[in-house]
Amino acid sequence: MPAPTPGSPVKRASVKDVAQAAGVSVATVSRSFNLPQTVRPELRERVFATAEHLGYSPNPSAKALRLQRTRIVGAVFPSMNHGIYAQMLNGFQTELSREGYLTVLVTVGFDNTNIHDPVRRLVEHGAEALMIVGQIEDRRLVAYLERTRIPVVCTYSKLPDNPFLTVGVDNYDAVRRMVAYLHGLGHREF
Repeated sequence: MPAPTPGSPVKRASVKDVAQAAGVSVATVSRSFNLPQTVRPELRERVFATAEHLGYSPNPSAKALRLQRTRIVGAVFPSMNHGIYAQMLNGFQTELSREGYLTVLVTVGFDNTNIHDPVRRLVEHGAEALMIVGQIEDRRLVAYLERTRIPVVCTYSKLPDNPFLTVGVDNYDAVRRMVAYLHGLGHREF
């Protein structure tokens, strides 16, 4: 590929460029990246070396279009200003990454009654599933997520009327049990 001239857009190496430079078909380049076990090791290594030399990497948008899967999971947090959220995101992202998923973070503040628009944009940009910290109190968002049937997991707050899978603590039950316990010990003022 010729060197770019100043001010001109940089053209990324394409699968066709790699195929031509490696002396193989476009199908062989594609299989080398997507089904490597189907390509002879020496041929696959030649394709990879050529791709690296040309600066080629597979286009995730093209792959997502072909497979109808983005492997993107949205993480909706109120903030990253608290260590507990950063730790949670780190663990979530680490586990998803091991399975080949990319985590995309959106912070929405602590008012879960008006988060429809940022979460909808996250889904429109390819999120296949969502993890939302807290109870979804935005009725428009609940209706949207039920219509799209995107998998959703809510964390931290466990409420009985939540239509989505929830991982967390039932704070109301925990407080009720705590008060009953203290009451059983004879405490009367709280």
